[in-house]
Amino acid sequence: MSARTTEIKIRSSGGGEFDCYLAVPQGASKVPGVVLASAIHGVDKDMRAIADEFASHGYIAAAPDLFWRSVPGPLKRDDPRSTPRGQPRLDKIKAGEADMADTLAEIRRLPTHNGKAAAMGFCYGGPYSLIGPARLSYDAGVGFHSTQMKLR
Repeated sequence: MSARTTEIKIRSSGGGEFDCYLAVPQGASKVPGVVLASAIHGVDKDMRAIADEFASHGYIAAAPDLFWRSVPGPLKRDDPRSTPRGQPRLDKIKAGEADMADTLAEIRRLPTHNGKAAAMGFCYGGPYSLIGPARLSYDAGVGFHSTQMKLR
């Protein structure tokens, strides 16, 4: 199954807007969504490839830039700005909750979304795999190599 991919802007409920990579499967049938919370490196080519893979299997996949408030965009693995942009960690994760909720709301507006969605957290984004279903109306959460899963 092929997918349409695009960069969109999502209006933040707290003000401003952030980038989001969106991959949508071709066709008119209603499908579930996944929101990918990236590792500290952001929405890089690896995250885009994961989103594309989900879309090729019939899922709407969104990868929001959860670092838009500090150092936006993807960073290379050896970029010295990677670690500091996610600190203080608990404060940044809390701010990102709104972005995860806003991304879910954006997916739910798509005419091909069936109302179901999972939050998937990778490394730094791992806490969102728990926060999504617990506090943000996601139907499921999955963490991959999740780090520091202590939540307030």
